[in-house]
Amino acid sequence: MGEDAIIGYYKGRAISDLDSFQANGLGDADGARYELLKQEDARHRERRRFLRNVKAWWQYRRKFWKDKMPPASLQHTDRGELGAEPIIAYRPIKLHPEDADYSLLGYKVSLDHVIQSIAAREFEKTFHATANVSVVDDKGRPVYGSRTEDGKPEVSADFPGQFHFLKMYVTENDPQSARNTARKLKFVYTSLNLVIVGVIVAGVYLTLKDMNRELQLTRLKADFVSNVSHELKTPLALIRMFSETLLMGRVKSDARKKEYYDVMTRESERLTALINNVLDFSKIDAGRRTYQMELCCVEDLITNTLGAYRYELSKGNFRVDVDIEPNLPDVLIDGDAISQALLNLLNNAVKYSGGNKEITISAKRRDGTLRLSVTDAGIGIDKENLKQVFDMFYRAKDESVRSTRGTGLGLAITKHTAEAHGGAVLVESSKGIGSTFTIVLPIRQREDRPEEQQEKKQRALEN
Repeated sequence: MGEDAIIGYYKGRAISDLDSFQANGLGDADGARYELLKQEDARHRERRRFLRNVKAWWQYRRKFWKDKMPPASLQHTDRGELGAEPIIAYRPIKLHPEDADYSLLGYKVSLDHVIQSIAAREFEKTFHATANVSVVDDKGRPVYGSRTEDGKPEVSADFPGQFHFLKMYVTENDPQSARNTARKLKFVYTSLNLVIVGVIVAGVYLTLKDMNRELQLTRLKADFVSNVSHELKTPLALIRMFSETLLMGRVKSDARKKEYYDVMTRESERLTALINNVLDFSKIDAGRRTYQMELCCVEDLITNTLGAYRYELSKGNFRVDVDIEPNLPDVLIDGDAISQALLNLLNNAVKYSGGNKEITISAKRRDGTLRLSVTDAGIGIDKENLKQVFDMFYRAKDESVRSTRGTGLGLAITKHTAEAHGGAVLVESSKGIGSTFTIVLPIRQREDRPEEQQEKKQRALEN
């Protein structure tokens, strides 16, 4: 038997005898002194146990210094015999940063303070009285709170590190409320996910739509360049052919010469109109198109426009009826721009006339506006294309339209010109019957203020 065991045995016998002797015959003063000696002895024993554990831990760490943690037996000692159950812990430290050797720090942690003060405050902060929290040790003894036995859902978790012998149990105070909250959160998160998915889908759709629009615009511009090239080539070829014929002296008849000169003049006018359209488009696209307003006679405007286009009309054997209301007042407009707009409408009426060679031009006054209309009895326009005919470069997919050369600018420029005058362009059409395009212009003899122009434009659209 070891020395410590023998000393412990006799000390235990002495304590037992003293307890028996105190119970049988010590007075009050001797009894009180005896209790003080017992308490002092208990403190000494506790200190000796603490130092023995520190020594054992240090020896263990010196042998296996690469280990990060000591065995559990060396982390916590005699928790059941130390009153308020302090936890003994150890940590290697350097007393001076330049020292190579470590010293050992041993310390005691009050479990009662940790649980009742620090942990309790964190429990309250985390759960806000929505759940019942209890803590028990590894022997099942309650350390904090008390577990409920009402069958409510319960979750548990072990404490980490030095408090690994403790386990926490959490029970909902109102499970139904928690379920309702969970349902609400599920609905909210589901709704948010659906909104996010919707935004993504909408973004993809808009991106694809924009890409498709850009592709269409690119294709339309390519068609525009091709059509303009052809439209320029035709009058230039005619002008060159007739001028070379005249220069070589092959035409002897004066009447024939006059006919050639007329063709060259008309083709040059046609070429001028085409170039004007392209230039107008460029200015409109850049926002630099301006208009010179002056009082113009409506009847003279229509007569001059028909005169500039008479060759095309006579070459195609068109019959043109002109219906101008008597006593129309002079109107403040850009005569050249409105004449070009009428030429664009006449050009479309000729190109898409089909087999019917009848065109009607009218000028009438209605509700304070001047209405210039060009009516044909040609192939007409499908209803689904009516809203798009005024878009830049737009040409219907109908084969009868695709087979006819054009730039896709005429109606867009006409619309811009009418709106710049405070008016609008209206269209009525039936497939296979014909179309009527009407330029609506406000009748005025002076410049209107911007608000007056807007009011007249709105009235023109409503009528």
